[in-house]
Amino acid sequence: MARGAVMLNRPQMLRALPKHVFFAAISGAIAGFILYFLNQIELEGQWNLLMALPIGAIYVNAAMIPLAIPGRHWSFAFIGAMLMFLLMIVGAILSHKFAFGKNEKANVATFEFILSGGCLGLFYGMLCGRTSAMIVGIALGSVIGYLMGIGSTSFLVTESGSFSDGTRRTVESWYYNSPLHFAWQLAAAMALLHLGACLGAAMGAGPAPNPQSDIRNPK
Repeated sequence: MARGAVMLNRPQMLRALPKHVFFAAISGAIAGFILYFLNQIELEGQWNLLMALPIGAIYVNAAMIPLAIPGRHWSFAFIGAMLMFLLMIVGAILSHKFAFGKNEKANVATFEFILSGGCLGLFYGMLCGRTSAMIVGIALGSVIGYLMGIGSTSFLVTESGSFSDGTRRTVESWYYNSPLHFAWQLAAAMALLHLGACLGAAMGAGPAPNPQSDIRNPK
């Protein structure tokens, strides 16, 4: 692909769609495997909040690499990863202000998936070079993210635990019993997000140029 401005039309986006989804699944599976072990690390007190940095970095890179590989848009992906990382922070903050449901963890996941899908839709739309592609990409990517976030409640289990005061309470936690379980869930999530975002951008992109019009109207 030539360097410089990228103007992908609808047929080109649809042809590239399977590649993006395939790499998204692979990237998500690898990232999920790594994130499983990072989630097992517990630091002392408030220091544990620092674990959000490597976790967020791995997530956003796993989300952006599938967009970059088919067309080798490495610089574009780096800038996009930085923007998505900032959006993940915004989503974590907003999830405590606006609720989509009663469960806190599912609410955070919903915000993060919405912002991830919308961000990917924006980037795919930018590859098309059309405002309509950006708008439709953001819309469809965000909708897919919302549905994924709402559906994530099915991966929550209620556990009973004994506490030092002798009481027993129930808490809701993610059901990740192995690295493989974590890997396939993130692989599926990445594939769905890229499918919605790329398909939305393709729907908003223009058709392939007509060679006859170029002949009749030479530049």
